[in-house]
Amino acid sequence: MWIKEFNGEFAESMIENVNFLFQQDKIYIMDNHLCAAWCWLNEIEEVENNNLIHIDRHYDLLNHPSTVNETIIQPGIDLRELTYQEYEGLYIENQHGERSKTFRWDNYILNLREVYNNYYGTTIFSTFDFGNHEPEFIKEEISFVDFLNNIDDYINQDSEQNWILNVDIDYFFNTLNSTRVQVFSNEFIRLFAEKINSVMDKLTVITFCLSPECCGGWVNSLHVMTIFCEVLRIDFNLVT
Repeated sequence: MWIKEFNGEFAESMIENVNFLFQQDKIYIMDNHLCAAWCWLNEIEEVENNNLIHIDRHYDLLNHPSTVNETIIQPGIDLRELTYQEYEGLYIENQHGERSKTFRWDNYILNLREVYNNYYGTTIFSTFDFGNHEPEFIKEEISFVDFLNNIDDYINQDSEQNWILNVDIDYFFNTLNSTRVQVFSNEFIRLFAEKINSVMDKLTVITFCLSPECCGGWVNSLHVMTIFCEVLRIDFNLVT
């Protein structure tokens, strides 16, 4: 179902524009990663010791404690009670009267921790080392191949806790001569999707982000997402 319905326009996503948010059972698909924190809160009742696996070109670990304090903590807002539209509508205004969203594509993980101090338990990251690195927060950094081969072991180490799998499609792309190219084969991506399917019952929530600008455009990101949808039987299609 559509939580934020796609209006048919493939507009820019970038830092804080959201074109759509889609849900099927415990799987969520979005074009902007800022949606992810709301999806986790919507799916998980507990606000402590939730385990995170983050597969993304970027760490997404910027932190804006003063913004969170001003827009959420001081007003006494419980994010768990917000609709998605209310969550996306949280803004901070600077001294020049310019507004920016509290949650953006690069700060949603640690902003959530600012609100709920013990929200995360085990945190496993596989990235291309882009963005703000917070070694005190990341419990383990692994290669994608290592994760793929040992996904059961990683999840079983805390099998009684909630597991969040957070995947950004831009992980499968890199830049060559100023052009974004897919660096993982379709077969390899399909294998990853099959691995996810094999541990589906152990995952509490899965979030996929298209990040079209980081993949070389909507066509590229949708192509990869289609592979996941086929394997995981997700009824998702932006093009009718």
